[in-house]
Amino acid sequence: MSFCFLLVCFVIYTSVKKKPHDIKNNNSSTETKYQKNHTFAENADVLVDKLTFASKTSDNDSYSIVADKAYKVKDGGYNMNQIVANFGVGANIIEVLANNGYYNEAKNNLILSNKITGAYLGYTLKAESLELEIATKILRSNSPVFIESEKISVSSDGMSTEGENKLIFEGHVKTRINFDQ
Repeated sequence: MSFCFLLVCFVIYTSVKKKPHDIKNNNSSTETKYQKNHTFAENADVLVDKLTFASKTSDNDSYSIVADKAYKVKDGGYNMNQIVANFGVGANIIEVLANNGYYNEAKNNLILSNKITGAYLGYTLKAESLELEIATKILRSNSPVFIESEKISVSSDGMSTEGENKLIFEGHVKTRINFDQ
């Protein structure tokens, strides 16, 4: 009798267990693509392979965020792995790669961490954390940042942007200029 009771409990438990669901996007200006095979992850609703966000800012600059794997978490955001993000700034493109990140689609905010590299107009950037408010194009980091080009390199304890063309380095800043080139 107890075996039958346990079997019935197991059947009931497995039949009411939460099922994977499709990710719905209520923001018509952002396109979200994903493959149909979802699995569960701890502290997350759904694991999505090859997640892509693509849209335009209010300045009509395009951006895209692609992650090899993304976990849609309970707050509506996405914890992501192996990220490639591209942001248009006028006729130019900023490309940023990161091992990990979190994207809040409602706030249009991207927080990147772990081995970040970026490229823009001949400059390369390396950092351990970056936060980007996509709509306002504000970038900030409270961790060490290294930026270099053919003629100059700058390392600092952190940085932020002011507009599209101004970087503000914070904390200890070290600058090297190569006048030979």
